[in-house]
Amino acid sequence: MAKLSIQIQGLDKLTRKLIKNQALTEAKEVVKKNTAQMHEKTISNMISTYTKGYRTGNTEDNTTFEIEDGGLSGVQTTTTDYIQYLEQGTRYMAAEPAIKPAFDAQKVEFKKQMEDLAK
Repeated sequence: MAKLSIQIQGLDKLTRKLIKNQALTEAKEVVKKNTAQMHEKTISNMISTYTKGYRTGNTEDNTTFEIEDGGLSGVQTTTTDYIQYLEQGTRYMAAEPAIKPAFDAQKVEFKKQMEDLAK
């Protein structure tokens, strides 16, 4: 009777990769990196956009970010009462967006990096 033998090679490498993906380490790094970069872009935009002579730095000082959901979410917050007026304008002043342009630029990079992880 013929003997059949099957050998699987690379199982250790596959197991390590599966464990790493299960922990989502790389995805968490992408979230952390992109949230920090968006925060930096937002602050930079605020400094270069708010140039009307009444800039005090209060909006930049009250803009922070946190990593949540075990590293799977990044949240940027601006806690000044008037951030909506700066971002969207009013009938008396034109919009001076700083957050949305930073978000729009960063989401392209974030999406690309997440797609690269899936490859």
